[in-house]
Amino acid sequence: PKPLPELLSLDYWMVPPGAQLTITGRNFATPPSANKVYFDNVQAEVAGGDASSLVVVVPNWSWGPQQLNIPVSVVANGLRSSNALPVDIGPAFHGALPPMPSIDH
Repeated sequence: PKPLPELLSLDYWMVPPGAQLTITGRNFATPPSANKVYFDNVQAEVAGGDASSLVVVVPNWSWGPQQLNIPVSVVANGLRSSNALPVDIGPAFHGALPPMPSIDH
């Protein structure tokens, strides 16, 4: 059986939506696109990486300007990581947040 992916570190403790975050760990699938990365239950885009690091784009978080201790986990080869690491998703800059794009119904 394949070993479970394991997360060792994140390169930031707080990131704004749309930024890139590097996850260091073990037993990630190759190519990088074969991994699924989740911020809580929201899937993130995998931008690159290798078997020991993944670069992901922080998803647009719609539940307020800042969220604390969002668990980041990786699914590689159909197996969820043995652990999750917390990250805070924060505003891109201080002051007023840009308005969310409106969706016409």
